[in-house]
Amino acid sequence: MKPTIRHIVMCLFLFTLPLFAQDEKLVLTEADWGRIVPFLEKEEWAGAEKIAKELFKKFTKETDESLDAQAVRYIYLCTVAGQVGDKVITKEEGVKRANLIKGKTVVTAYCVFKPKGMFNLFSISEENKGWNKCFSNNSATTIYMFEHYDMDDKELLKEPVYSRLEGKEMRLKAVVKEITAGGFAMPRLDVNFTSTDIYDAEP
Repeated sequence: MKPTIRHIVMCLFLFTLPLFAQDEKLVLTEADWGRIVPFLEKEEWAGAEKIAKELFKKFTKETDESLDAQAVRYIYLCTVAGQVGDKVITKEEGVKRANLIKGKTVVTAYCVFKPKGMFNLFSISEENKGWNKCFSNNSATTIYMFEHYDMDDKELLKEPVYSRLEGKEMRLKAVVKEITAGGFAMPRLDVNFTSTDIYDAEP
């Protein structure tokens, strides 16, 4: 099945609500998530960014590293990248906004791993130096963001280890290391992540 924004959003929110509920540092409610989901489904990135920034205000020093805080950061990054790709904001403005979460830990949405995958899939980089993801719109006609993940476990870059993960849905936990932008006719964000681990994956 071709991954879509709707699929990614539903995997992140609906399928993980029980996990959020088990988090000792739970801050956001189902209603909070429900505010932003419709905007993400419709790829209305400006509206989603506004709500994400409102949700940031709910986190305190004690809850800044909770699972839902890390998830909102990744969502925020996607909303900014979406606006860059759709040419709503400039690349420079996109990098400026995205740097709000530089150095912070994020947890991605669930995504399928395919070693040679393309759009909206985790894959192995051509040099086998990390994992990649190309975040695009539903129709795969606009690239929003190139994501590169420096994996803590280097075994995940080798065969036959990574081949065993093919087709599985998973989330990654990582630290935002560097945010730049590229492309001219098709602008996008380029984000490097470090300290990356598989947060969870289907059996």
